[in-house]
Formats: sequence, C-alpha cells, structure tokens
Amino acid sequence: MLFGGLLTISLALLVSNGNAIKWNQCGNKDNILVKNFDLSPMPMRLPGQVKASVSVVVLNPLNGSDVTITIRRKTFLGFIRVPCLFEVGSCTYKNSCTLLQRIASENWGGFLGPIVQQLLKAFDKVGAKVNCPVPKQEVTIDKVTLKLPKVPSYMKFFATGDYQFRMETKDRRNGKSILCLEWDLSLA
Repeated sequence: MLFGGLLTISLALLVSNGNAIKWNQCGNKDNILVKNFDLSPMPMRLPGQVKASVSVVVLNPLNGSDVTITIRRKTFLGFIRVPCLFEVGSCTYKNSCTLLQRIASENWGGFLGPIVQQLLKAFDKVGAKVNCPVPKQEVTIDKVTLKLPKVPSYMKFFATGDYQFRMETKDRRNGKSILCLEWDLSLA
C-alpha cells in the first residue's frame, strides 16, 4: 500500500539522469521507517528495465490514508509545481487502501498499470501485506527487475528536467502524518 505507492509514484517521474537518487524521510518516523530506497541503473530509460530495492518497517497497523504528492520542476523562473494530469503529477489520492489496485486497473498516465502489477507480484513474493489493514511488518525487496513501458507522447514533456518530489500520507481518521518522503531527481 504505502511502500508500494512510494515505488510506483517515484517511477511515475519517468527517467532519472546519471546521478544517484537522493531521498529523505521527512517528518516523524513513528509509523513507518524507510531504511532503504534505490532505483538503478541510472540513467533509467523508457522503455527499459530498472532494479528496485526498498526496505520498510511498518511500526504500527495502518488503516488507510490520503496521499498527497507534490512535484516541482525547475524552470528559468525557479521551481514550479507540476499539475495533476491523468492522475500523475501534483495530486492528492484518497484512500491509499485501494491506490495500487486503482493504478493497476486504470493504468494511470497510460504507463503505470504494468509497473504496479509487477510491484504487486514482488510484494506478494516476499509475503508483504499491502491491503488494509496493513499489519506491523518489515518488508524488504532487493533488486527486483521491473520492465518499464514506453511513455505516452502526451507525458513526454514531463520526462526531462530537474525535479523536487514530496509524498505525504495522513491518516484518514485523525489527519496525523503517517509518512513523508522527499526526492530530488534529474530526468533525461
């Protein structure tokens, strides 16, 4: 659910340049601790393949959250917020309990569905519980190979440049922060 979302939404940024992905867990670490996050090789190419690794500890049972993604692209005017287009960009997603299934079945952005289907298989293979309620658990996926599809022509404009990316999740019932992650990426 949440850790699958962080991989999926990161891949929605498309193609990173030769720099390593820089990431930071912002906010509290009371509910989820992200130990490792990596995508390689760099640069990634679409279509192509990437190896994804993630190690996450769910410290408290999770019953669903809303996920807010903010993506800012560097321009000659400074960093400008990328709009939410075809469910990709600076968007808020209601009910993380069904997020991965919705992305897979609706093929958000015209390319995320096949990626999410592969991620769901990888989570299943390591015994991760990604449907709500998400129990306390430690999930490690090490260098799973993901086949990346071709990017639709209407999304190519967003496939280059320097980006700041932030994902925040808040509990649906009490509004408290569950997870906050930030990435700096350059796309080529």
